[in-house]
Amino acid sequence: MVLAIGAKRVLEVGTLGGYSTIWMGQGLPEDGELITLEISEIAPENLARAGIRNARVIVGDAKEIMASLPTEGSLDLVFIDADKKSCTDYFLEAKRLVRKNGVIIVDNVVQRGQVADDNFSRSSRKCEGIRTLLRMLKEDKEVEATTIATADAKDYDGFLYAVKL
Repeated sequence: MVLAIGAKRVLEVGTLGGYSTIWMGQGLPEDGELITLEISEIAPENLARAGIRNARVIVGDAKEIMASLPTEGSLDLVFIDADKKSCTDYFLEAKRLVRKNGVIIVDNVVQRGQVADDNFSRSSRKCEGIRTLLRMLKEDKEVEATTIATADAKDYDGFLYAVKL
């Protein structure tokens, strides 16, 4: 995705071990920048081993960090793969930070079809967080968004792809 849109400035929300960070970092140009937010320090060693030098891991609460970033409209891509109950908050901040025609991706929004099934675990905070985001996006005139399903031999899920208008 980084290569496909020619991204130079990327924000990732939810680093964990750095798997997605490594892929995105490899797609950035030499002068590119990748900022990744995580609640714990797991990824830096993995990123160093993979030779990713243009990534900066910021440890802390992603909502607070995103709100403190002053660079409105300066990011090309925001990739959100963090706690789903907060994905609407992350998306709203991402929308503020991404440039016009920039891309926001939210991973794992299908959850084996459970998000679309209102009868499934109404108490599931993960599904409810995603449902809240999807309901909000129906009325959002600042982005064009779609959900793309993915599958492999074991499971299926999907991601949300949004472009800021």
